[in-house]
Amino acid sequence: MFPSKTVYPSFSSAFKSFPGIPSRIHGISRERLEGECSVKRMRVPLIVIILAVLSAETGRPDGPGFDIVEYGVPAGSHPHDVAPSPDGTVWYTAQHTGELGRLDPATGSTRHIPLGPGSSPHGVIVGPDGAAWVTDSGLNAIVRVDPGSGKVSTYPLPKRRGNANLNTAAFDGRGNLWFTGQTGVYGRLYPRTGRVEVFDAPGGRGPYGIAATPDGSIYFVSLAGSYMARIDTSSGAATVIPPPTSRQGARRVWSDSKGRLWVSEWNAGQLGMYDPASGKWREWRLPGESPRAYAVYVDEKDRVWVTDFGSNAIVRFDPEGETFRSFPLPSRGASVRQMLGRKGEVWGAESGTDKLLVIRFPANGTSALDTGGMAVRSDTLFSSHGMKTRTVCTEERADITLFDGPDGKRPPVDKVIDILALVGKSFNREFGADYFYPMAVRYDGRTWIETLSGNCRDSFQDNVVSHCYYKVNF
Repeated sequence: MFPSKTVYPSFSSAFKSFPGIPSRIHGISRERLEGECSVKRMRVPLIVIILAVLSAETGRPDGPGFDIVEYGVPAGSHPHDVAPSPDGTVWYTAQHTGELGRLDPATGSTRHIPLGPGSSPHGVIVGPDGAAWVTDSGLNAIVRVDPGSGKVSTYPLPKRRGNANLNTAAFDGRGNLWFTGQTGVYGRLYPRTGRVEVFDAPGGRGPYGIAATPDGSIYFVSLAGSYMARIDTSSGAATVIPPPTSRQGARRVWSDSKGRLWVSEWNAGQLGMYDPASGKWREWRLPGESPRAYAVYVDEKDRVWVTDFGSNAIVRFDPEGETFRSFPLPSRGASVRQMLGRKGEVWGAESGTDKLLVIRFPANGTSALDTGGMAVRSDTLFSSHGMKTRTVCTEERADITLFDGPDGKRPPVDKVIDILALVGKSFNREFGADYFYPMAVRYDGRTWIETLSGNCRDSFQDNVVSHCYYKVNF
């Protein structure tokens, strides 16, 4: 069959035509909007709220150089996990129909392979042999699907263990497959012999996500137990490594190229990182008022992608700048429960909409942004209002260094924020209105004023206005 495909381009021609705001938005004139842009505000401690007017846009822009594409799959599939294959196709688990699906992104066509009576597949990964390996909670077995013939091979767990509620899997450096079961187990499959071993997890119920590091080490996280554990791949013993935040709900885990483990903390709405080299943790709260971090994936540039159920978005974290970029999802209630990728692509399964989703981004390390032009616009706007600045724009954020005025004093905060709002509006030509690009004003070597991501992004409801919050730190 040929399901529908919807493309959401990252740079709309509308913004090429209207570099500022359109002449009319929902019947409101440009003059009225520009007059209201920076005069309506109120004060609360350390926060200044500006009513920023944003231009209307058809679709949902995701940022320059990025495209979001959705692919429909057969109704009722409830796709749970995805795994891009080296041949360009994408595997996905059709959890509600007991099948493994395969999407051809070039045509949008799908093929479903039945896994057996009672099947309820959860996770899928591509193994070293190029085959799809599935954790099937309905069959209580690991399932292998040959990519050429479609042959299904089943490796059941020992019957004495009962149903494990199998979740996800990862291959270690020796080519053995490790898996988790939410009833309180983890285990190992030896693909060469078909032997399956099952171990009791520390603390009982909860094992969920699992990942391998570049050196072949295996770590898993426990959602109910709120911990991460390292598995000794020789003995099978698990050593608990608890994150700093208690009852954080560690849901999924992924490794970067340096062997650091990134954890989505469901209950806390945070992204955690553990560095085995130092034995130290760090945590960052996702943007927005009520984030719920579900899936996590690290791309080839070591940028971290997290699905946020709280805002129906995928959030990308840059570890170097420690900044977040949010990509609102085109479909409401998408419920992206897992992500995997390949060079220049991050794939997810929308279990709530019967779709697969891909975010494509520049894979060669170049930026689609005219960062130099953006910096010039910023400095020009400040200069036209009697202020001297030096702006540095990157793909991730704008840092604006503010200097003393002609009188040798720091310019007034209200005046600076007025111009900062105009600078942000001028950046709409790069991003579109429904996208948050962080900005910060530095003075005397410290961050003085910064935009708060959640409000600038999340409050864009009616395609007319968005309340952007500016935090004043001193």
